[in-house]
Amino acid sequence: MNPDFSTLDGQIAVVTGAGRGIGEVIARTLAHAGANVVLMGRSAVHLDATVQKIHDSGGRASSMTLDVTDAAAVKRRFEQITEQFHSIDLLVNNAGNMGPLGKTWEVEPTQWWNTLETHLLGSFLCASAALKVMARNRRGRIINIVSHAGVYRWPAAAAYSVAEAAMIKFTENVA
Repeated sequence: MNPDFSTLDGQIAVVTGAGRGIGEVIARTLAHAGANVVLMGRSAVHLDATVQKIHDSGGRASSMTLDVTDAAAVKRRFEQITEQFHSIDLLVNNAGNMGPLGKTWEVEPTQWWNTLETHLLGSFLCASAALKVMARNRRGRIINIVSHAGVYRWPAAAAYSVAEAAMIKFTENVA
């Protein structure tokens, strides 16, 4: 059964990690459903290509480069969105990475920690910025993309698994 996305007409949707992969599919789907989508990610090239695909199919989209772990940059970007559109109706926290693969004692600690920062800190910063607007407008939705790695053991991808588990708890607590 396909969900009814007709309620997204004219809404402002922000998608992190939107330049490729799952984020690209989410952004394109939201645009197809009538949302005006703001794509965020680190690669302008990937973001621009996805925006072009959305425009080619008749959708509305724009993009902003962003490292979701940079608190000042997140604040600036969400202020820019609010100034331009006066609203944020939907945030999809999708930015993430697999992190280092291997045995815990063999992986680089900074890479391990970077994975947690990207998933958890990035989602927190974006949710916090979006919630300020959503609370003021008394409406909005946040979707945090997580995988089953957060509930099952993934010993060779411990950073990713721990980040996903933390994202599940973060989502439960914000809700």
